[in-house]
Amino acid sequence: MAERRRPEIEASPETSAPTPVPEPATGFREPVPAPCRHFAQAHTSYARALREKDQSAYQRSTEAYHNYWRALQEANAGLWQGSHEAYGDYMRAVGEALTHTDAQQRAFRAYNTYRQALLQGHAEATQRCVQAHLDYQRSLQEVVETAQQHSAAAYSTYTKALQEAWTQVDANALDAECIASICQRMMAAASWAPSTMGRGLRSAF
Repeated sequence: MAERRRPEIEASPETSAPTPVPEPATGFREPVPAPCRHFAQAHTSYARALREKDQSAYQRSTEAYHNYWRALQEANAGLWQGSHEAYGDYMRAVGEALTHTDAQQRAFRAYNTYRQALLQGHAEATQRCVQAHLDYQRSLQEVVETAQQHSAAAYSTYTKALQEAWTQVDANALDAECIASICQRMMAAASWAPSTMGRGLRSAF
């Protein structure tokens, strides 16, 4: 008699849940000195825009991840249901075969039918899982592309805000500490530029 085991399709070992990107620090001392105020506002607005972008990307990637696992669970449930029904048909066929003189031949044919049903069910479940993985990867790619677009737009807005801040600042009022703070924040903002944020998203997902 055929051994009955619960079949199951596993997820790709390369697939893992998305990790949220931590919120960037803003940095200026409080209260912000008047000469630094426009630069601080530009920096804070840029950091906030990136944070909103990261939250949106995280939510979308998490939704895609949950959809992927739901599709795997449905494929496995369908595989189990199909194998359960095929096993029931096989046992009934074997029982009926015992009432005939050619019981062995009938039982053999029933086993072949059962075996083919299992192979077909496994192939169909595998295909569903492969498609689910492809859909998941496609969704993540869309998340990355959208995040890169938002990063580029936020960076452009930030550089324009910097340009405006320099036109409004009184150069004589800038002390060494204020200049150092501005430079540090500009270096931090440069590290968040789209060229590095795109790589960060890909590694996170």
